Amino acid sequence: PVILQPSQQKISSFDSIYARDDAPALLAAAGARVILSAGVDWDQNARRLRQEAGIAVAHGLDYQAALTAITKTPAEVFGQGKALGTLEKGKRANLVLWSGDPFELSTLADAVWIDGAPLDLDTRQTVLIESCPEPGLGVGRTMFQAPEVDGLTYVRSRKLPGGEMVPG
Repeated sequence: PVILQPSQQKISSFDSIYARDDAPALLAAAGARVILSAGVDWDQNARRLRQEAGIAVAHGLDYQAALTAITKTPAEVFGQGKALGTLEKGKRANLVLWSGDPFELSTLADAVWIDGAPLDLDTRQTVLIESCPEPGLGVGRTMFQAPEVDGLTYVRSRKLPGGEMVPG
């Protein structure tokens, strides 16, 4: 298999002088098993995997081939093909329901299931947004009840031209 990070297929040194944006598409067309990667820092860049697949599609890789390159192929290559990589009876049911094309940056996860169990998508940020007043309310010196999440109180404020901090 060939592991590629599509966003890094750029000429950046003499060693990469033959780098090509369409390398994933060319390799897949030649019959190579392609795996798309988000880079070596998986703890920070795993969130970019679908963006990397989108870049590969934009440069000629077939959509289904890109999906396979981030699901089925890595699972098989790393010995997890019997449990992961495709949606089949007897495999782990990890699934994301997207609001649109998963390779588009503006698409959001509407629902997530890990091992068949739904995952709660509420975060401190979503709770804060839902508990704040509508735009225009709480502006200036109008006070509002700040939301409390996990024992912490979040307060929204802004600085006036004179430097004074006020809620709003």
